Amino acid sequence: MIELATWTSPSNPELAAAVKDAAPGLADAAKLAQLCASRAAAAQPVGPPLNPHELVAVFGRAVQRDGIAAAVKAIEPQLAQVGAQARTELELRCWEHAASTVNSGAVSLLNARADAMLSHLNAQLQDVTRAARSAEGDDLAALVARHELLRAAQAQIVHEFGSDGQGQHARTFAFFANYAALWPAWFEPGSRASDGMRFTEGTTARPQDRSTSGVPVPWPSDPTGTFLWTVRNPEAVLWIPTRTELDQAVAASRLLAQQIRNSRTGLTSQTGGRTRYTEADVARMAAEHGQAGVA
Repeated sequence: MIELATWTSPSNPELAAAVKDAAPGLADAAKLAQLCASRAAAAQPVGPPLNPHELVAVFGRAVQRDGIAAAVKAIEPQLAQVGAQARTELELRCWEHAASTVNSGAVSLLNARADAMLSHLNAQLQDVTRAARSAEGDDLAALVARHELLRAAQAQIVHEFGSDGQGQHARTFAFFANYAALWPAWFEPGSRASDGMRFTEGTTARPQDRSTSGVPVPWPSDPTGTFLWTVRNPEAVLWIPTRTELDQAVAASRLLAQQIRNSRTGLTSQTGGRTRYTEADVARMAAEHGQAGVA
């Protein structure tokens, strides 16, 4: 179950700003859910529970022994207690159901606005990227820290509201808009990157840095070095995609990779007689398929 407090009062200021911008009604829904939960907690049983069957038997014996009027008078307190208990139980169930309904609605709102939150984060990322291109010293360090916060917010959103498949691309296609074009070795048959780096809270903000064939990526391995390399490399395009954009980027690159693998029968004609693709060959084919600037 998603805790609304982690979204209405997150410790990450970038996530807080994204929620406020994309889901402004969430705070009110969370307050209403909390109020309902408090009312449910306040609905306490009145006295010890009574057994209706035992009460019926006692009443029957009292009528036989004392007559109807005396028996009715004697049982009135118990009947009142039964009524109060039934009312309290019904009240409790009503408030619990109301809290659950409001909470579910708030979670549905978050899910519906997840892409809007990601778009908000992406706009902030572009601002950070532009500023970092000319920043130095403490200003640059602050931007690096903010980039980490943006990636952590992205991770939390996709972890909670993205699919399992989307969560696998935290450090690949969800990091660079043109990940595959930046690292053509990803397309090389038999040496595609292992992209099982899932979105989890606290994910280190750097892209995948190894392939199954050991071909290294062109960016540094440390988070700060990666960020500096990306913002100062004119070919690198950082982004925080929506869930749909991420799916499209991955699908397009996988399709291209498959096309390259399937074209091995015409390999020698495309590579000047060689029997293996080079990174230059793959980059050229990526461009021919319109994938040079899109992952």
